[in-house]
Amino acid sequence: MGVYERQTHAGPIVTTQPGNWNDPFTWQFQQVPGATDAVLIRLRRVALPLSYTGNVQQVQYDASEQLVFLEGAQIKFN
Repeated sequence: MGVYERQTHAGPIVTTQPGNWNDPFTWQFQQVPGATDAVLIRLRRVALPLSYTGNVQQVQYDASEQLVFLEGAQIKFN
């Protein structure tokens, strides 16, 4: 797979460790979610960094999980 190719998959991209939204190692497939992806935050705390904008189709998370928005961060749903 080339540097600029996105892996295609069925279902949501799931967290694999706590971390920043824009860190590929936070996510399954080591790929930051994009505008056409659904995400599932499971067993993790995920933070959107300062002034960062995430673009996704859908976000799901369990009640015990955390999605933290640092100052100026946002998610846009496509």
